[in-house]
Amino acid sequence: MDIRAARYKVIHLVREGITEEYRLPDLLSAILILATTESTSALPSHKEINPFTPPPLGSKWLEVYTQKPISEVHWHAIETLIRMHGGIHKLKTYGSAWQISLTGLMRSTMIMTQPPYPLISPEGYEYPDISPLQYLGIQNAPASVSAIGGFSLLQIENIQSSVIKRFVELREFVFVSENLASAQSQPFHRDTLMDCRNLIQHRLLSLPDSSDPSSSDLLFVAPSADNPQMRMIYESCLSTALLFSIHVIFPLPAPSIPRTILLDRLLVALSSVDIIAEILLPGWSEMSLWCAFIGGIAALNSENRGFFVAKIKDAALACGLESWEQTRAQLERFIWLGLACDARAIELWREACKLMQDTEGVMDEMEQ
Repeated sequence: MDIRAARYKVIHLVREGITEEYRLPDLLSAILILATTESTSALPSHKEINPFTPPPLGSKWLEVYTQKPISEVHWHAIETLIRMHGGIHKLKTYGSAWQISLTGLMRSTMIMTQPPYPLISPEGYEYPDISPLQYLGIQNAPASVSAIGGFSLLQIENIQSSVIKRFVELREFVFVSENLASAQSQPFHRDTLMDCRNLIQHRLLSLPDSSDPSSSDLLFVAPSADNPQMRMIYESCLSTALLFSIHVIFPLPAPSIPRTILLDRLLVALSSVDIIAEILLPGWSEMSLWCAFIGGIAALNSENRGFFVAKIKDAALACGLESWEQTRAQLERFIWLGLACDARAIELWREACKLMQDTEGVMDEMEQ
């Protein structure tokens, strides 16, 4: 169905009055075509630069349908129709709910909001809440891949385990991606891999909003554990994980809008954690190091890059790191993919080292 046919179909069905449930999928399908192709925004004149190097997982549909924003007018029409007919689970036509939930995921990724619907399979069921390794049937992964690793600070400070596991799941998928990049053959069907990738993105976007006061029960083990500083530390992790995802695992062809949103959130969050946390919170220096490296890579050619270089310098000094090899070992305790991150990260490390040397030189002059 082309755009002209879709537009005609929508007008025809609306004029008739959509009351028969069996005709709803046709209308939704037509509006979806308009929503993903009729945006008032023009296609970018040049391809945006991805400062990371994503692995070749294969995502042609992502490249096609996320080049431009999804039309909000048409999307709101879809949400209204679905609500009028009792929700997305009422759609019984094969692939209809899947198509809508996937479009909702793409839209949420492009504007950084929580997905409006659960992710639905083509057959109409929700995907099971299992880890990527379980979903893909991988049984021989090192224990460190599924360990809490550097995210232990979140556990110590009483962040819900249901939240922490989403970061660990992203690391599991990174492990899969890294192994696939060097494998001679793929041990599972590409559709299964893409379903898993979509699930990871959906789960990250569905995590509690740190700025929402009502999210306390979802975010913390007990209300007494809720405090502004831990919310900012959690936001640092979430913004960093999403920055990594939209460039490496769920790579958008035009990520500038969500990247700007996430970099702003990360900058505010890192700036809001006071100096006392560097001393009193075990693991924060290591965590802020990871956040600053991912943020710094994403901020290539941005005015905020200097902020992240300074954060890398401070965190590296707090951690006692003296080489890139030591630093990389710390980063791998969080979420890291060498083939995607190392080249730009080494540049950041060199800038941070120069900043350390410059600072030491100034201190020496002051002492003299």
